[in-house]
Amino acid sequence: MEIILSLDKIDIFGDANTKEASDKAFKMAFINQYNLVQCKQQTDTNCCLTKEQLDNRHPNDANGKEDEIQNCFILNAENANDFDGGLVKMIKSGTFNYMSSRNNNFTNRSQKGIIVVSSALSPIALTATVIGSAGFVAAGVIAGGSWYASTHPQSAAANCFSNVKA
Repeated sequence: MEIILSLDKIDIFGDANTKEASDKAFKMAFINQYNLVQCKQQTDTNCCLTKEQLDNRHPNDANGKEDEIQNCFILNAENANDFDGGLVKMIKSGTFNYMSSRNNNFTNRSQKGIIVVSSALSPIALTATVIGSAGFVAAGVIAGGSWYASTHPQSAAANCFSNVKA
C-alpha cells in the first residue's frame, strides 16, 4: 500500500503547519527545481506544476505528463541532475523511507534507503546523566587533590585538603 502525503502534512522537519517545515519538505521532494517555485496557475512558466495542474494540462495523457518539463515529480528540470540537500535536522523520531525517482525506472539503478531518527534523552535521564557526570568529576578532583596534598605536604593543596580524610 502506497501512502502519499501532501507537503503540508509532512512533519519530519517540524510542525507541518509552519512555513519552515513545509519549505524543507518541498526542497527535499523537488530538489530545488525551478528554485523551489511552485506554479500558482497552470499557465505559469519556470516553476513546478502541481499534480492537479499536470492533470489539467495533460488529461488522460500519461506520456505527456511524464515528458512535461515542469513536472518536478519525476525530476525533469535541467538542473535536476544532482542535489546537495545539506545537513538537515530531523525533528520527529521514527523510521522514514526515501527513494530517488530519477533513476528508478524498474532497472538496477534504483536508490532507496531508510532514515531512523531516535528521540533524545528524556529530561529526567538527561538530568541524571549530568548529575552523575558532575559527581564523577568532583570525586576525581577530591581524590587527585588528596593524593597531591599527601605527596606535597608544604603545598597550598595540602592546606586545602588537610581536613579531608580517606
